[in-house]
Amino acid sequence: MKAKTTNRRLYIVGVGLRGDGYPNAKNTIKALIDGGWEIHNLAHWLPEDLHLWRIMRDSWWHRFRLFFVIIWAGLRQALLCIKLRSDTIVFYVPYPAPFLLWWLSWVPKQFRPRCIADGYISIWDSMFIDRSKKSPDRLTSRLVKWNESRALKAADVVIVDTVKNRHWMSSCLGIVPEKTIALPLAIDEPPLKQTSIQKKSDKYAVRVLYVGTFVPLHGIETLIETMDALADNNRIYWKIIGDGQHAPLLEKAISRQDRKNILWDRDWHNREQLAKEINDADICLGVFGGNEKAARVLPFKVYLYLAFGKPVISQKTFSLPEGAPQPPIYTTKPDAYSIADSIQTLSKNTELRNQLAYQSRVYYESFLANSLLAKRFEDLICK
Repeated sequence: MKAKTTNRRLYIVGVGLRGDGYPNAKNTIKALIDGGWEIHNLAHWLPEDLHLWRIMRDSWWHRFRLFFVIIWAGLRQALLCIKLRSDTIVFYVPYPAPFLLWWLSWVPKQFRPRCIADGYISIWDSMFIDRSKKSPDRLTSRLVKWNESRALKAADVVIVDTVKNRHWMSSCLGIVPEKTIALPLAIDEPPLKQTSIQKKSDKYAVRVLYVGTFVPLHGIETLIETMDALADNNRIYWKIIGDGQHAPLLEKAISRQDRKNILWDRDWHNREQLAKEINDADICLGVFGGNEKAARVLPFKVYLYLAFGKPVISQKTFSLPEGAPQPPIYTTKPDAYSIADSIQTLSKNTELRNQLAYQSRVYYESFLANSLLAKRFEDLICK
């Protein structure tokens, strides 16, 4: 993308998701404002309590009404972009960007507004690969994939979160690599503080935290097997937060044995509640979903764990934003006994946990912090 201006002005357009479930756009905008950017927020923002993964459970009528609202809002936003278009204006389209970009894809390229689109979650991948139990070869799946591909191709730049996702966008959706860039996600950052592992006064020596929406990416079956492998270790206290597709598996596993050291909270946690849980944890668990989608992401929760300065255990295969080196994550194979062995190793070694805690916060500040985004956006626009 070749801009004719280097001014630090950006227009926010599109149909955007926000709230605690989708913090990336809100925190990206905040980082740009903090970085001295002039922001014109013209986007149509959906309700903060709206979560797309929950919508898939609703009635077809509720889904149809929501789809109609989003499509109509996308058209209105597209007309607004066309009206404002000039050589000095660049638009940032937050997730889910395709609902605006699809309309713009029908505009001849020479008249099309210049857009930087947030593509860090593929709608098709989430609906038909990540969460759906149905075959991805169905007609609806193919239509969604074709439309998403067409929409994202209308953007000048598509922002993804990792290098492997950049390659996936190219191979599966046909987005040329030259139009994509892998930038860090923007999170609700905790204040800078001294990180340390405090000894607990209760009867449990170590608190292990697992947060997730229970999709295949997170490897909930592996977590259940890990808890079974450590069933006799009552020094470990498990705190599980989340709900979703594979929740019945955890329900069944917990009900078949009396485990007083497992607490499962299925309620949605806002950022303050989640921050408290992370602060109280000694070890935080990442993802263990194997070599598919889990191997090409670095989830929001891992960003949070690193930002809070916590020891993190996650599977060996994952991906990172461009330019980010290997993080101080205690990696393991995505099988129950390897994870259980890693948990036991860290639970017995306070010094190692303190070391990882310190390194985690330093790594986050150096390579993933929100403050780095403003400079990366400026580089994008000045290319």
